[in-house]
Amino acid sequence: MDAPTISNLNSQEVTYGTPIDLDVVSLTHGAQAENGYGATLTYDWLYSVDDSAVDFVDEDKHVLYNVAESNNYKLVLNAEVIIVDYLGETIALTTSTNSTYDFVINKRTLEFSWSETDFTYTGENHVVEAVFTNLVGTDDAGLVYEDNNKVNAGEYTATITGLTNDNYTLPAEGLSVDWVIAKQELTIDKWVVTNGGATTDDLIYNGNEYVVTVAILGAVNGETPTIDYQNNTKTVAGSFEVTASLNASESNYTF
Repeated sequence: MDAPTISNLNSQEVTYGTPIDLDVVSLTHGAQAENGYGATLTYDWLYSVDDSAVDFVDEDKHVLYNVAESNNYKLVLNAEVIIVDYLGETIALTTSTNSTYDFVINKRTLEFSWSETDFTYTGENHVVEAVFTNLVGTDDAGLVYEDNNKVNAGEYTATITGLTNDNYTLPAEGLSVDWVIAKQELTIDKWVVTNGGATTDDLIYNGNEYVVTVAILGAVNGETPTIDYQNNTKTVAGSFEVTASLNASESNYTF
């Protein structure tokens, strides 16, 4: 029995995540059953490669791979030919010599959109990140960001500065996005009057100091924003106007 031969080994160049198609590789078996009675012939591809990170899907004659350096890889093909007689017994078995198949894996250019970019201050982190549309399987692109994770109110620009997964490359455009954390709005629930340290609704001169403050709603994360006042402490009788405003340090809040 002649050993089978493998031919049509034309090199292929593909992008990471696209299988190498071995259907283009042809097999010539040249094998015959010695007795010629009811024999059937089948063959299986046997694969090996010079990189241990390559996976194979034999039944589809496809090669799937996990690594990409835009380099050449060599795939070693063997074909095992089995002849089975009418009783189902193997009467011949032969394997081809190695044939080398060259292929190139190019890095996959990432495709993505940006996540939510409009937030309101909550006292906790807000994060802007890429939402991918063309990752392979459960891959993590390993993006490196700048200014995409903030707590305080403000206007920011998030930028992708790199990635750690060598199977991918970044696009030339769209690597930055403007985003904002708006100030949390406070509202005045009520005005509070104390006299001599006690809350009161009776504003009649009694020689003690009256203090007018506000109770506010809208503060987050257990915070107590600092309020500045004008004309909110008086002892003498009269008519006064009290002004309440946020302290200049309260950059995360607004009235």
